[in-house]
Amino acid sequence: MSEALPPSEMIEDLHTSFFSTQYHYMPAVHPGRYYKAFYGNSLNKPPMCLQYAIWAMGALWHPKYDRIADVFYKRARHYAETDELKGDGEHFITIAHAQTWVLITAYEARAMLYTRASMSAARGSRLVQMLALDRIDAPDDLLPPSLGPPIDWTELEERRRVFWIAFSNDAQGSIATGWNSIIRTEEIMTRLPASEAAFASGQEETAPFLYEVMKGAPYSGFTGFLVINEMLKSIMSHVHLIKSSDRPEDAINGAFWQRHRRLDNQLSTLFLFMPESFRLPDNIRDPLATYINLNFHACVICLHHVALEKIETHQLDDSLRKECHSLLKNAAEEIASIAKLTSHRSSLFSNPLCAF
Repeated sequence: MSEALPPSEMIEDLHTSFFSTQYHYMPAVHPGRYYKAFYGNSLNKPPMCLQYAIWAMGALWHPKYDRIADVFYKRARHYAETDELKGDGEHFITIAHAQTWVLITAYEARAMLYTRASMSAARGSRLVQMLALDRIDAPDDLLPPSLGPPIDWTELEERRRVFWIAFSNDAQGSIATGWNSIIRTEEIMTRLPASEAAFASGQEETAPFLYEVMKGAPYSGFTGFLVINEMLKSIMSHVHLIKSSDRPEDAINGAFWQRHRRLDNQLSTLFLFMPESFRLPDNIRDPLATYINLNFHACVICLHHVALEKIETHQLDDSLRKECHSLLKNAAEEIASIAKLTSHRSSLFSNPLCAF
């Protein structure tokens, strides 16, 4: 494919649009590092697939450029797929190509191209595993030499974020379809993303691991999005993989109810230790806080709805039924309240998980 690049004014508009409207939902590209590479030496420019992926996301739903977003998206895919066929495959084993595939996945999901999004998410997930981004904070003797050492902490943090966006895409695909995840949570040896302020300034900051947050460790920013995805993925796995050996008729010792109580306790812990910056109604204007709270209550509904089905099927204790009814009613009322307060922000519900 050979084509003229968009005019410089359009490129600047699309960069601004991406980093001001889309970046907060997928902070996998450091703005300063990207601009430095884009406007720097031609040998160090980002690959064309990443440039077009960013322009496609910047154009999506843009009042002026939305009509050409699909053109940029198709060019991004073309360049990414072409790079896979170069040489023996070494040309696409890069951080930039992993960034490309997570952005392509996001574009396809927002454009309701769900089958393509699932395949692109799988590509991105496997690529971050090939780059060992799921083992960034593992002991040195467990790290395969897929990449050279990062030049500074900011580059290291960017690698972590690329992995976690791929994890998020993989988790959302699993949640929506019931298919198995490619990235197994128990095998992750990469810390969660640091705060946005630290990433922007380059000030080194140590973030917790995911399993630590699930037990109540403090977190901030984009990590809240990841925690909710992990929680929903675990609940949907619990819902879809019920076996006869789970003994749902035994409310005390059955494996189904043991899983149910473990997940319910995790939800309670996460809500108890939710950062103040995510609590409503004080932060109702923050899209991330709204998203997290909406999906937190969706978690409650998913978990207790299937529990109620088992209670009624096996005629278990009526106190369990009343408890589930109460929790479901409260969660539904909270979602309705949040929806009413944010009804003017239609973009919030464009996220597939919010629709779910």
